[in-house]
Amino acid sequence: MTRILIVEDEPGMRMSLTTMLVGAGWEVVAVATLAEAVLRVEDVDAVLLDLSLPDASGMLAVERLQPTGLPIVVLTGDDSRETLEDALLAGADDVLTKPSPARPIVEALLKALFRRRVCVPVVTEAIVRGFREWRPTLVG
Repeated sequence: MTRILIVEDEPGMRMSLTTMLVGAGWEVVAVATLAEAVLRVEDVDAVLLDLSLPDASGMLAVERLQPTGLPIVVLTGDDSRETLEDALLAGADDVLTKPSPARPIVEALLKALFRRRVCVPVVTEAIVRGFREWRPTLVG
């Protein structure tokens, strides 16, 4: 089963994201800091990353995780073009702004996993099964 690492320091947001991704059929590892994330990257297939963490802000988190080769989807409260461009240049596969409905988050992760050829059969099955069963929710 595909496993997603959520790196989000706000407990409520971390819980909402976890519930949403588990509901989409994935296993989730959720942590609050970049230091914890670095220790868990070998256990996961992709990363959903907040840019404002207590031990790393901005692009430092993306730059630190990018060499792992894992797909990285950034979820941030900053909707500026500069943040979007900086995150993509740092190695993020996609950037979404909080609050975000569940479907764009899952779609961004699916696309990132597919582009990196991670768990293609699981991604395909999730697309077929998951989108029929979803009820849109707002996360954030």
